[in-house]
Amino acid sequence: CVGRFALFRLEVTAATITGSVSITGETTYYSTLTAKLGTVTPSGCTYTYQWYLNTTKSNSGGTAISGETSNTYVATSAAFGKYVYVVVKASKTN
Repeated sequence: CVGRFALFRLEVTAATITGSVSITGETTYYSTLTAKLGTVTPSGCTYTYQWYLNTTKSNSGGTAISGETSNTYVATSAAFGKYVYVVVKASKTN
């Protein structure tokens, strides 16, 4: 097992954007974890991703994983014994 637990957090830049995100995949070495968005309203949002490692079971206060800014993360030995989470930020220009 690479990560102890996969956590997630969705941040929005406008209060009128709502949605959810989940993480799928196996928590073993070199397995791919994928951030999957649920329904986000309104449609047409732009998303950014950042994956984190944490020593506690929390989706805040972790250390950003350098270069891991897509919707997928391949778990390496750096994640051993750590919690993994992703922050997805949604924005939309009116």
